[in-house]
Amino acid sequence: MSFEPENLNILIVDDTSANLKTLTAILSERGYQVRPCINGEIALNAARKKQPDLILLDILMPGIDGYEVCRRLKEDQLTRDIPVIFISALDEAMDKVKAFELGGVDYITKPFQSEEVLARVKTHLSLRQMQVHMEHQNTQLQQANAKLKEFNEAMLNLSEDLRTTNEDLKETTKQLVAANKELEAFSYSISHDLRAPLRAIAGFSDILSDEYAAHLDEKAQRLLNTIHTNTKKMRQLVDDLLAFSRLGSKEIRKQEINMSDLAKEIFEELKPTAREQEPEFKIDSLPSTYADRSMMRQVFINLLSNAIKFTRPKDTAIIEVGAKTQETETIYYVRDNGVGFDMKYVDKLFGVFQRLHSTAEFEGTGVGLSLIQRIIHRHGGKVWAEGSLNEGATFYFSFPKGG
Repeated sequence: MSFEPENLNILIVDDTSANLKTLTAILSERGYQVRPCINGEIALNAARKKQPDLILLDILMPGIDGYEVCRRLKEDQLTRDIPVIFISALDEAMDKVKAFELGGVDYITKPFQSEEVLARVKTHLSLRQMQVHMEHQNTQLQQANAKLKEFNEAMLNLSEDLRTTNEDLKETTKQLVAANKELEAFSYSISHDLRAPLRAIAGFSDILSDEYAAHLDEKAQRLLNTIHTNTKKMRQLVDDLLAFSRLGSKEIRKQEINMSDLAKEIFEELKPTAREQEPEFKIDSLPSTYADRSMMRQVFINLLSNAIKFTRPKDTAIIEVGAKTQETETIYYVRDNGVGFDMKYVDKLFGVFQRLHSTAEFEGTGVGLSLIQRIIHRHGGKVWAEGSLNEGATFYFSFPKGG
């Protein structure tokens, strides 16, 4: 905070012209802006019109004396904080006491010395500047405190809202877990209970085929074959539902798995399901992973059986298994050049019973990809797919590193 006299305004009040001229000359020479007033009334009006930084005030004046001028200044909100230095020939202690009681900050006795006047003026102007600066800082601090208080209140409200939201979320999660368990139990119960009547239907239809085929006409034979086919589909659907429902409660037993060996093993088991020409199988060197072996076996069974199934219409079927390692995860994929799919339906792929092809085109229950997604999610990973109609599809699954 610098002291610059040219920016400071001083009001001088004295009924003696010589005193006014002398004080004006002393202060102007140092660069102060000076306004002289010859009586108290003029001084009060001048101070209200434009508040000075300091007032030099004579005591003995006709009309309103210096004491009264100071009293009125201190009663006025516009002028009460302006420092007042009394200048007087009165040198009695009581005169000085009265001046200070009325709000004066200092007292200079006539005849005055220019050095004393300048020193006292500079001191009180500096003090006034410091006071104004501190008041400004205090105002800013109060404003900052008010904003901080508002912020703290907002944070408290937000914290309370978050706590309430978290409690609601916990309760919702708890209800969802309970509902999911009930749904799994219901699915398991229904699927399990359906097995017995399906076995009976299959058994009796076999008896009809074996023992009474000669007594059945062509239409009856066709109907019996339809029963056989649909019973087989229904049993497969029940088995898939049971596998899906059991997966939610099945314990994950992780171990290190050689993914290359596992993929080759599954493909060899599935080769007989391919039609006529065996698919060309390409497999990169896959990084090992740490997961549940039986679950990973199911993932490869479902992905590779789908790849074999959907490449049957191709003259040359190509199935590729590969992987890529990234900073935070390892990604595996199964790619084929089969019938593919339209990417606008990609969100339906992993839903239970969601199919993009009719059962007349390709067999299946619509549960296999859902089962894969559930297995990968239980391992903390992700699953997704890319495809193009008649150009093939690629199915990806990833595991976080260190998981």
